[in-house]
Amino acid sequence: MLSLLQPGTFQTCFVNWLKSLRAQAVETSGVEQPVFAVDGKTLRRSHDRRKGLGALHSVSVWASEFGLSLGQVACAEKSNEITAIPELLRLVDIRGAIITIDAMGTQRAIASKSSTARPTMCWR
Repeated sequence: MLSLLQPGTFQTCFVNWLKSLRAQAVETSGVEQPVFAVDGKTLRRSHDRRKGLGALHSVSVWASEFGLSLGQVACAEKSNEITAIPELLRLVDIRGAIITIDAMGTQRAIASKSSTARPTMCWR
């Protein structure tokens, strides 16, 4: 049944639901400047050698104080995190947040796109 869902429509609904959860978390916790960790991961044992499929690589935004993942984007390879990060940051409302990111994300293009939303960028 899940295969009948349109991915774009589902993602839009999911992102809106996550925004509402974030708003509730801000109200409940009182945290005004949350920390969002941007990081790429490879899902172990997600490959299918028989079908020639490699492991699933994705980049996500984790809201530390809220214990909530605010978004996730799959990328073809580990090196494609650089192109996936700006796409992910467009999905998530990062205004007023402190963004942490590892060395792979230390790209001027990523920082300049993110700075339009006025987050604080921290490289780790």
